Amino acid sequence: MDFNDLYILISLSKTKSLTKTSEEFEMKVPSVSKRLEKLELAFGQKIYYRKSKGIEFTRAGEELIELYSEILQKVEFLQQKLKGDIEKKETLTLSTTTAILVTTMGQYIKAFVEEYPKVVMTLLAHNSERELSQYSSDIIVWTYLKDRRDLKQELLYTYEFGLFASKSYLSKMGVPSDGFKTGQHRILKFVEFNTTPYGGGSNALFDFLPFSSQVETVYVNAGLTMYNMIKEGIGIGPVWTNRPGRLSDNLVRLFPEFTTKVETYIMHRKDLPSSHPGRLFAEHLKVFLLNLDKGALNEKNPT
Repeated sequence: MDFNDLYILISLSKTKSLTKTSEEFEMKVPSVSKRLEKLELAFGQKIYYRKSKGIEFTRAGEELIELYSEILQKVEFLQQKLKGDIEKKETLTLSTTTAILVTTMGQYIKAFVEEYPKVVMTLLAHNSERELSQYSSDIIVWTYLKDRRDLKQELLYTYEFGLFASKSYLSKMGVPSDGFKTGQHRILKFVEFNTTPYGGGSNALFDFLPFSSQVETVYVNAGLTMYNMIKEGIGIGPVWTNRPGRLSDNLVRLFPEFTTKVETYIMHRKDLPSSHPGRLFAEHLKVFLLNLDKGALNEKNPT
């Protein structure tokens, strides 16, 4: 998602004119229209209609404008505030889980460092809270940390998990339709020790379902390993429902009525200077994750 496309949308909400918005961005009207088409494609919804006099926003378009206006204002403010400071070399240390770093933030971090090449980022991936506590970081993306009074913690994103299997697994083993009362199935769960809160939350999905003695359980110690085992048809397991690449990997959601949610917070040290680039990183990240929510996939039960 290009931030400039969002700025064009906000401008259009004020001018109500493609011509005036085009002039503001020194672009041609067809070019602005194409940028807005990219937004509609990303969100899967019509944003506006052209009228004889100006444009009219759809309800979805009005919701997007309301959603992004405040955050983009904060980003713009911080960009201006940090403009001079980021001319010199700055460091930014980020701690999160391995799975979040790879599946959620990889593309975003790449875009951030390209836009702010003077910021040198150190990325720390942890697989347990105990491991996390052994490092000092400017920014932490994790579940709420009860005993960390030195941190300012703000709700960032809620991860929703569901049970998935590959099409190859289902064609071989069949689609379970009554929980796991019948048939021979293999389920994949996270190990109960030394795991992140996301693993424990994902395991809770199986608490809703009945099991027979024929069900085999395999325990996995990392989110990326879990995903690859599901993708390769080894068993049925939990997956983040907005995970990029899930549809292209031919994964099918089972029992869509059952979900678990894990709230994720973005944190920084309370003594982190207001001019630190981590503040700008956090605001950009909020917009990025809102884009994931808006592009959420519709789930269907395969049975």
